[in-house]
Amino acid sequence: MDKREDNVLEMTNEEYRIELEKIFDSIDDNRILRYFYIFVSEKLKRVL
Repeated sequence: MDKREDNVLEMTNEEYRIELEKIFDSIDDNRILRYFYIFVSEKLKRVL
């Protein structure tokens, strides 16, 4: 991680991927994963 001007720690893309993988590897409930996928997909539609 590096430190940006505004004192907010920011991870690299690879660090984000690793952290997300850790989070989602522990989730066995498909409903939760599906909900999150839909949520993120909708949010991305608004910004992309």
